[in-house]
Amino acid sequence: MTLTPFFQSARSRISILGINPLIPQLKKSAGFLATLLSENPSLQLTILYESDSENFAQSLSTYSVLLKKSGSCSTPTGHRDSLGGATSSGIRGIRELAEEIKATASVEAADKHLQELIEDRVFIRQFNLRLPVNIIRVDERLWYCVTTHTSPSIGSYMEVFPESSLYAELLSYLDFVTDPGRGGIYLSKPGEELIEVYDHRGIPRGILPRKAFYTTDFRGYAVWIFVFNRRGELLLHQRSRHTKDNQLLWDKSVGGHVDLGERDTSITARRELVEELFLPEAEFTDPLYAERVKAEMGDIVNFGEWDPRKKPEKLFGSTFKELDPLDWVLFRATDEKGEPLTISIISNRKIRTAGKDETAETDGVVEGEQAKAAERKAEAGERNTEAAERNTEAAEKNTEAAERKAEEVVTKQTRYFIDFFFVISPEDCLDTSEQMKKQLGFSEKTGAAEDHKLVSVPKLGELIEEAEKKGLLGETFTEDLLYIYSEHREMLERFSDFVRLLFKASYNEM
Repeated sequence: MTLTPFFQSARSRISILGINPLIPQLKKSAGFLATLLSENPSLQLTILYESDSENFAQSLSTYSVLLKKSGSCSTPTGHRDSLGGATSSGIRGIRELAEEIKATASVEAADKHLQELIEDRVFIRQFNLRLPVNIIRVDERLWYCVTTHTSPSIGSYMEVFPESSLYAELLSYLDFVTDPGRGGIYLSKPGEELIEVYDHRGIPRGILPRKAFYTTDFRGYAVWIFVFNRRGELLLHQRSRHTKDNQLLWDKSVGGHVDLGERDTSITARRELVEELFLPEAEFTDPLYAERVKAEMGDIVNFGEWDPRKKPEKLFGSTFKELDPLDWVLFRATDEKGEPLTISIISNRKIRTAGKDETAETDGVVEGEQAKAAERKAEAGERNTEAAERNTEAAEKNTEAAERKAEEVVTKQTRYFIDFFFVISPEDCLDTSEQMKKQLGFSEKTGAAEDHKLVSVPKLGELIEEAEKKGLLGETFTEDLLYIYSEHREMLERFSDFVRLLFKASYNEM
């Protein structure tokens, strides 16, 4: 059985939720679907494929039955690979197959504009919620099948008719999962960043796209890093104007999410320190990055937990003398009981609904089309001057409206578990503002940060107090930084004193 009987009559839409039952057919259908798209300019193709978590869950219940029946998969991993859609031709999974559909359809469409329209009509996303049912929708016809302890196939699909209550339920569910304001927040593009989510007790419960954290009660896991120079001054960074949230607000030294597979947050802290201060994110996983980074910044030496009750200045003083001059020192902060410090926090983040960069391209297109229209009218001998004036006025109004929209800011909550880390920079690295600018110029140049500054902990308090008196607290600092100073100021001061005491011999003024 092929997909042709399902799709050959399609006029306006083809929607597939869950592709595991259709993998054998989809492998052979790129050309067929491409032809449908190129021949029917109103056809929309939507493919929502299973996440790795869903494939893993399905493999646990279906592997033993499959093995007994066919013996075709010698391991659960082999079965999970088959669910993921690996093919013998080298196309790895439905993600690449879907891209092949778009590419083939574009080739068949000789007109470049038609090729662009085809790109816009193919919607491929990973479905990151549990999959209760597999659905095929072709215009107003619906078929479904379920996955239990046996793996369904194309022959398992049953058609549901409009008079059935199940029809309305399935249609409603498809609308839910594709609505950007509801289930659509759990869809992700192929290769998009995914983050592990936790319940309020800190138990991992799933893997979701980053954007879902602004709209759910789940929590993510992240690290906050406080970088001190050897004078005991704290490094702050001003968030980039290009970042998604809290633009241009002053924040902690470094912070970031725990990536999938990072089983120790000290690994995250090390990665984030390198990425945010020295390297573009894409370069961190490059096999050659270690040599490049070490040549510039030395190693990041993890000294474990920093417990002020154990007089760390005596414990670590002689050890630091053995460090390479370029080495950075990493500590895990502890609470008043000496336990690793982890907090649960709800943080409000200011997110721009639209940026100037996003509207600039649109404005350019509008103005360009208006200019072309004026030229055509001039060639036809029409009153192009008056038309141009109207177009100019309309363009100005569009620009003003875009700027107003760009200024709109919404506040969304994020919920995280946070592990705290301290870092001590090498000598002559961040000890002066000039050194700081030299070391962190790359970060500012690439837009990772807008600016940096070095402050003592008391000076930070003065800056916060000054902003509060002016009524500009929320327009100057992130909620994270304000929380840190309010709840953990003493910890910051003690670590600053610890650093100053260790390295006081290097700085006579101390």
